Amino acid sequence: MTNRIVYFDNIRTVLMLAIVLLHVSCVFATKGYWTVIRSPDTTWLANISFIFSESFAVAGFFVISGYFAMITLEKYPSKVFLKKRFIRIGIPLIITAITLNSIQEWILVKSGWVETFDLYKYIMQGEWKHHLWFLINLIIYGVFIAIFKKYIFDLDSKLAKKLTNVSGVAILFILPLLTVIALIIGKIFRFDGVVNSSDFLMYLPFFLLGILVKNNQSILNKFEKISLKVSLPIIIFGSVLVDIFREESLNIVALTLMIYVNFLVKWFAVALFFKFSRNYLVKRNYFSIVNGNASYIIYLVHHLWIVVYAIILMHYGIGGISGFISLFLLTIVTSLMMYKVIVSLQSKWEARL
Repeated sequence: MTNRIVYFDNIRTVLMLAIVLLHVSCVFATKGYWTVIRSPDTTWLANISFIFSESFAVAGFFVISGYFAMITLEKYPSKVFLKKRFIRIGIPLIITAITLNSIQEWILVKSGWVETFDLYKYIMQGEWKHHLWFLINLIIYGVFIAIFKKYIFDLDSKLAKKLTNVSGVAILFILPLLTVIALIIGKIFRFDGVVNSSDFLMYLPFFLLGILVKNNQSILNKFEKISLKVSLPIIIFGSVLVDIFREESLNIVALTLMIYVNFLVKWFAVALFFKFSRNYLVKRNYFSIVNGNASYIIYLVHHLWIVVYAIILMHYGIGGISGFISLFLLTIVTSLMMYKVIVSLQSKWEARL
């Protein structure tokens, strides 16, 4: 099957920019969204940009990852699929963990942001992973769908039939329940370290939706028919509500409700993002092709540069809105420059072979 959704290639650029914005926002936000490094000179703009990007960026990436994984799985036997996944995801994960993330940890220790360095905890308990948790999840998801390939294909068609007469709004209200159930399971069978049970289970439904969408694009059509009068109030008021209670101590009922609302916001934000993408990101252009190819490299390297530039900006007393904007632009530009260098080195290497 070759019913490829063209704009899915393009939206990786937007999602990658949103991921960088998310991490940059954590540095300058007034709340403790991120504990790696934080500027004492915060800004409200970082709070807003965090809420905005966090609502759809990570979840959206898991959706398109499931979609592209399904394309590869349909083309190749499971063994070949897993080999390609290891080359595409496993090797960059290992190289980044050993090089860039180790350099980042050294910088954090030397600058005082990490008080003590424990090699055992760093390696065995997964303190090295930082942003690479996303790739770890993708590897596990890939192994899962490769093993259960036949059942995935059967379930794919059965679910599509059952969802035929269900409205897009109803689907989006049901999907967060899967996350709540998944997190309950994750709490019962809790494990943390290189793989975190909560991270692994809470984003699995998004990945599975991407798989389902591959051959059932009518599901996206359902989402695109949802009125802004419905989606925007849910996204805005839900985001504000979650942010207010983010750092509060809640009882089990209130916590469960907040988790549901949090992922309700994510599902509606993802649906709205894909609606926007279909309307405005369908056409390929030079910008989208260049940055689409670069988005993976940006993902791998941006975390280090955020730490490096954040320390430099704080050293020179540059914070607030100016520091926030400067950190975002410096990270993007430097990451793109690294992409250009890597592509150049790759071309020279291939020319020698």
